[in-house]
Amino acid sequence: MDDFLVHEQGVTGAATHALVVGVGAYPHLVGGGQHLTTDNEGMGQLTSPQASARAFARWQFKMRYLPKPLASLALLLSEESKQSFSNPCTGVEHPIASATFEHVRDAVKAWKDRGDQGGCNSENRLIFFFSGHGICQGPDMALLLEDFGSDDDHSGSPAAAMR
Repeated sequence: MDDFLVHEQGVTGAATHALVVGVGAYPHLVGGGQHLTTDNEGMGQLTSPQASARAFARWQFKMRYLPKPLASLALLLSEESKQSFSNPCTGVEHPIASATFEHVRDAVKAWKDRGDQGGCNSENRLIFFFSGHGICQGPDMALLLEDFGSDDDHSGSPAAAMR
């Protein structure tokens, strides 16, 4: 099981693999407690993304994705006070990794690999859920992760986050 999974179940044939990300704690945005990025655009801390992501993750266990049952669910959260996630099927408490760029990148790669199981003709279903700040400029859009603004030399402006 990878570091981000809160559920993994062997499934024969096509399966559903979910990746759920909720970001509400942004250390470098208004009220975050660390150096404020010059590219904050007035954005600050959020409370609903973490709750929404947890609720969406719990809901996945209630869904009946027949004939593609839930085989895996990865969960990453950035919240002010860290809390574990209890798998409703097993009752096992899982520590949750923060939704930093590095963690989300690794989780996306692992999620894609799980979805690719069965080869290029695989009929696996991939579900991605994100809740948190996002920005756009014209057709370019970006989802902001916990560590947005941690390095002002690389952010330049919110639009630079999309490059």
